[in-house]
Amino acid sequence: MTKPREWDCGCWDTPYDHNRLVIGERPDGLYDVIHVRYVRTVAGMQKSESPVGVYRDLAKAREAGWALWRQLRG
Repeated sequence: MTKPREWDCGCWDTPYDHNRLVIGERPDGLYDVIHVRYVRTVAGMQKSESPVGVYRDLAKAREAGWALWRQLRG
């Protein structure tokens, strides 16, 4: 089994966390845009993932990911 491919749409930091927007290829041929967040805690970095959207083609997913990155990075 091959690992699903991923594309990075950008990252940004705040004093409390590190954020990334990632596009993930799904087995059904669709593409997920996912907000990955690493929060700094006493126990170390805690990861969470939030789905942002599902797209039929990679180009549309990348456009949406980059647009969201420009909006969220401040």
